Amino acid sequence: ETLTFFAVWVYRMIRQKQGKLPQKGFLMIPDQDSDVLFDTTVSSTAEDNARVIRELADCCNKNGIRETPAKTVCMTAEALIDNISRYGYNIKEPCAVDICLSRGEGELILRIRDDGVPFDPSAYGKEDADIFESSSIEIIKRIASAMSYTRVLNMNNTIIEVSL
Repeated sequence: ETLTFFAVWVYRMIRQKQGKLPQKGFLMIPDQDSDVLFDTTVSSTAEDNARVIRELADCCNKNGIRETPAKTVCMTAEALIDNISRYGYNIKEPCAVDICLSRGEGELILRIRDDGVPFDPSAYGKEDADIFESSSIEIIKRIASAMSYTRVLNMNNTIIEVSL
C-alpha cells in the first residue's frame, strides 16, 4: 500500500509539472475555485426558487455572460429545482438543493445537487411523460450542450453544460 501511495504521488507530481493536471496540493484539490461564479444552497420552495433564479441572472449579468446562455442557465436551474421540489421528496417539508455555476472553456457548467429520490433527468424520455409531467427536461436536453447525472453519497448530481 505504501509503495502504491508513493507511485501515485510521484505520478501526480510529474503530471502537474507537465501541466497535465491543473490541481495543486497534496490531496489534488484545486487551490482556488476561480471558475466558480455562483454557489448557493436553497430550500426547495417556490419562493426560494424565484429568488435564486434572480440571483443567478444577476450573477450572469455581472460576469458579462451573453443573454442567450444566461437565460438558458436560469431556465434550466428553475426547471430542475421545480422538478426536485415536486417529485424529489416523499415528504412535504422543503429540502436543500445545492446550485453551482462555473465557467469552463467556452461553456457554462451548472451543477444541481439534492438528496431526493434517485432520478436521472438525462435518461428522461417521452415515455416517462405520464409519470413525471415535465416537458421542461426535454427542452433542457435540446438546448444544453451536454447533460450528465451521477448518484453519489445518496445524492443526485446533475451537470448541465451550456455553450457560451
